[in-house]
Amino acid sequence: MLTTAEHTFDDFYLSDEMRRALDAIGYTRPTKAQVAAIPLILAGIDLILQSQTGSGKTAAFGIPMIEMLEPVPGRIDVLVLAPTRELAQQVCNEFERLGQFKRVKATAIYGGTSYERQYEELEKSSIVVATPGRLIDLCERGKIDLSQLRLLCLDEADEMLSMGFRDDIEAIMAYLPEERQSLLFSATITDEIKALGNKTLFYPENVLLSTDSVASVDVAHYYYPVRGVGRPRDLIKVLEYEEPDSAIIFANTKDDTFMVTSFLKRHGYRADVLNGDLPQKEREKTLAALRDGKIDYIVATDVAARGIDISDLSHVINFVLPDSAEVYIHRTGRTGRAGKKGKAISLIAPNEVATFFQVRKMYSVNLIEQSLPTPVEIMKARQRRGLTRIATQLESRKDLPYGAHMGIAEILLNEGSEGSELDPVRTVARLLAIAERVQKGAPLSAAVEAAAPAAPAVTTEAPKAEVKKAEAPKAEEKKAEAPKTEVKKAEAPKAEEKKAEAPKVEE
Repeated sequence: MLTTAEHTFDDFYLSDEMRRALDAIGYTRPTKAQVAAIPLILAGIDLILQSQTGSGKTAAFGIPMIEMLEPVPGRIDVLVLAPTRELAQQVCNEFERLGQFKRVKATAIYGGTSYERQYEELEKSSIVVATPGRLIDLCERGKIDLSQLRLLCLDEADEMLSMGFRDDIEAIMAYLPEERQSLLFSATITDEIKALGNKTLFYPENVLLSTDSVASVDVAHYYYPVRGVGRPRDLIKVLEYEEPDSAIIFANTKDDTFMVTSFLKRHGYRADVLNGDLPQKEREKTLAALRDGKIDYIVATDVAARGIDISDLSHVINFVLPDSAEVYIHRTGRTGRAGKKGKAISLIAPNEVATFFQVRKMYSVNLIEQSLPTPVEIMKARQRRGLTRIATQLESRKDLPYGAHMGIAEILLNEGSEGSELDPVRTVARLLAIAERVQKGAPLSAAVEAAAPAAPAVTTEAPKAEVKKAEAPKAEEKKAEAPKTEVKKAEAPKAEEKKAEAPKVEE
């Protein structure tokens, strides 16, 4: 049996246009969800696929849907239902990218935008990605024709049900032809999801992938027991200890999102709020700020964060635990994507323990307990990160001929300063100072010169002063040479003696 790593897109016999699109996007190998879904969908089979958000599931249904499509402008062949406008827009954009060489036109239908503009878009589109509320509105107004639909997909079905869209979904089914292929994608499969599947799908194939994904080593799940009182300060301790590159901090209420955001800003953190009170433009602005690195943390409610897809999100933090294990899975599924490592951290008060351990029971997640860090532990964690950062940067440098110094390094590690005046700790500290300067782009020689006087800077000046004082005796020596002139004067009588000898000549 082939592993996911051994599969390629060649296995699916895709069209040249689709292969060109995949190459242009940069998709080189199919994900686990794509390997499972694409052949079944191309075979015309109805499918229920349980897979984590961020597992490549949009392309898993998007690729075969576009392959099966014979687009006619204004005839809607494909309908995707999504829980939020953010997700609807993301799915629509993915369809546009995948279908760029087949001239496929997709449009996103959701509330908060102009009806007239959406009517115009529908006249040119073969694919519609919609939120249930706005779509049923258009159906009831007679502004959209779904009678020739061939393919239906319910994306993040559990989220749509949790948001109360069940009645809207069932009402939409009345506008669709009975002969169609239907797909259902969900991070969790509950009894309610199964009931929805029975109503909308025809003898579906069931593929379960999420159990493996949720318990994946790509996401480490930690929790900190807290008292509940003073939780914002506990959050600060965790942030100081972890120093996430980027994170979504989940709160259960809008009031909490404002409170936590304000608290973080007062403590110098770059954070912003994301909740249902914000207009669409403000929400998009906040998300763009996180993606561009202008802020580090978003404090969000579940409703506001639904459908958000942020790549390279290092941490998900539960300021307050959600009400159900399913919501926990959705929250934490936003990190550790595409093979990258992620952390899920929860602050757990005593009254939340029972709910929290449902996650372990239902999804076999390895939950690791941590104690709130002390100031000393926070300092050591920062030092470790600094060392890792420098070491990683130095690993990438190919111009550092360190091989000749391995023997010295071994002595430092194994023998320390025994029998020598060498202080290994101070030596390593100086070497790290050099490394840090090299990391910032300084030439190695300049870094050594800059770092060498750093530790003994105070002591090197003192000897200079002593040397100057030591030079003072030279002046005294010059004074001591004065007697030489006296000696010369003393030699003067010799001349007189010569003069005294003169009379002998006269004699």
